[in-house]
Amino acid sequence: PCAPRWNSPHSRKKNTMHLIEGTIIEGSKQASELGFPTINLACKSLNQPEAGIYAGSLLYDGEEYRGAACLAPSGKLEIHCFETVSMKHIKDASIALYEKVSEYVAGESEAMKSKIADDIGKARQFFAGKKRTVRGT
Repeated sequence: PCAPRWNSPHSRKKNTMHLIEGTIIEGSKQASELGFPTINLACKSLNQPEAGIYAGSLLYDGEEYRGAACLAPSGKLEIHCFETVSMKHIKDASIALYEKVSEYVAGESEAMKSKIADDIGKARQFFAGKKRTVRGT
């Protein structure tokens, strides 16, 4: 089940973040085809933040994998992690959304590829110098 929670020192709004829990699912591979593989989370929370691109973390089994997360207006949630993540045998995980770095825009063009790269750069900037909240690789 998906459950949002709020409490992190990472966001512009003091002590605000969204923790969305769910099940790992197979995605459409659109981002992968543009060179940005993602991990997709099935979530049915009624209390999600607004659609957009966020500095976020994939959390499972005591590990934190930072990246850029995309929350679509449809509620589809995916994250491109900065490091390789082995998802074998992982069914349930959480994605923490810390700070919105960009608006959501749909598309599959070269312009979209450039936007994704820019959004990933903004997410990296957000995490620069911040200590991990849980043990990570």
